[in-house]
Amino acid sequence: YQCTLRVDLQKKGARMNRWLKSLCVVASLSASSVMAADGYVNKDILISADEAVKLIGNPKVMFVSGDNEDIYKLGHIKGSVEMYAHHLHHSDIDGEMHCAPLYRCIDDAEELIGKKGISNDMTIIAYDDFKGPNATGVYSFFDSYGHKNVKVLNGGRAAIMAADPAQKEYDTLNKDLKAAKKDSKDAKDCLLYTSPSPRDQRGTRMPSSAGKKK
Repeated sequence: YQCTLRVDLQKKGARMNRWLKSLCVVASLSASSVMAADGYVNKDILISADEAVKLIGNPKVMFVSGDNEDIYKLGHIKGSVEMYAHHLHHSDIDGEMHCAPLYRCIDDAEELIGKKGISNDMTIIAYDDFKGPNATGVYSFFDSYGHKNVKVLNGGRAAIMAADPAQKEYDTLNKDLKAAKKDSKDAKDCLLYTSPSPRDQRGTRMPSSAGKKK
C-alpha cells in the first residue's frame, strides 16, 4: 500500500484543513439516528446497507470495523478487518506525535494498512456498532492519506444484519459454536473432578451370595 499523500508540509497542512472540515460533517453520522442518505448534505460519503450488502465478498471492497477487538469478536461483517479508531493515531512513549497533524507518519501508515490486506484501488467501507464515531474515525484516517474511495456504512452493522439474513445466520452459528466449545470444556472439567480414582476403585468389592447355602 502506498499513501497518495506524499507532499510537502505546506500542502499537507492545507489538506488537513479540508479534512477537518469533512470530519465535522461526518462526526455526527454515528451519533444520529438511522436516516436516509438524502437527509445529509454530504450524502456521497454514506453508503446504504442495501447497497453495501451487495459488495460483501467483492475483492475490490474492504469493510473496516472501527470498533475495538472485543466488539469485533462479538460479531462483524464477513471478510471485514478491525482497525480500532482510537488506535489509529500513533505516538511515541512520551506521547509525542512526530508527524502531526497526520495520524501516523506516512511509512508507518502504509505498513499498517498493507498488513490489513488493503490496496490503493480498493473501496473502503467503514462501519461500527453505531454507538459512537468509530466508523467516521476510520473514514477520516483513510481520507487524510488521500485514499480515493472511502464510504461510511449508514446504520452500522445492525443495518447490514437487517438487510442480509445470511449475516444473522452467520453470527448465530458462531455463537452456537462458542457455546458448544464451552459445554465441552465444562463437561471435561466435570469428569476430571468426579471420576473415581484407581485407588478408590481398588478398595471397592461387590457383595455376592454365590456359593452360600441357606
